[in-house]
Amino acid sequence: MNRLLVAAIVALAVAGCATQRDLDNLKFQVDTLQSRLSAAEARLGEKEKLIDQSLRQQGELQNRYSELQNQIFSLEGSLDEVKVSAGLTPAGGGESRISALEKEVRALKEMVQGGAAVQQQGAARSLFDTGMEKFTSGKFQEALADFKAFLGKNPEQSLAGEAYFFMGEALFSLGRYDDAVLSYDTVVKKFKNSGRIPDALYKEGLAFEKMGDRETGEIIWQQLLKEYPKTEAASKAREAMKARKPGKG
Repeated sequence: MNRLLVAAIVALAVAGCATQRDLDNLKFQVDTLQSRLSAAEARLGEKEKLIDQSLRQQGELQNRYSELQNQIFSLEGSLDEVKVSAGLTPAGGGESRISALEKEVRALKEMVQGGAAVQQQGAARSLFDTGMEKFTSGKFQEALADFKAFLGKNPEQSLAGEAYFFMGEALFSLGRYDDAVLSYDTVVKKFKNSGRIPDALYKEGLAFEKMGDRETGEIIWQQLLKEYPKTEAASKAREAMKARKPGKG
């Protein structure tokens, strides 16, 4: 019998009101809590495994990056030696050897740069994912920090638009409507191909409404209705404007 159950039973016994039914109900509640705790611990263990795996992969990439950098330095040194010994003339095949080494150095540099870019994108994507996880869990302030760090790593355009939108959503949820407007407006103006633009326009107008600026909010909603009339966001804006007319709710 676990310690929680024993403590609860002792408390009931001391109170002089413990019945078998009370004990059964209490045992059921304690067992339920323990099951939830075990499930939470299992989820935490899985997350720790994923984090460890990610750190190992980043370490391996960094080691490979260092090896390639060393190869580049070595080849550049060999290239200088060949240039000196060849006197920069075709005699003895020096020119062809120089060309071959230059190509090899260029290829390795492109490989290193590409690997570094992939590593950076992977780290950025991880920040976006953790930001989304925190956002959906209601940890809006923590989500903001992850989205800002993500945007600082020069991510691909599609995900950057998503990050700005959900930054706006987090700020809106925190009641920071003026800052939310700036994030939504960035989506609209900077990411012209983003599918989030209609939603960003709707929420931007709603943020102005929350700040008491109905006129600006309606101007933005009119833009939404004009440019994206068949979207769900446009339907929401129509309903919102309709609901605030005289004689409505």
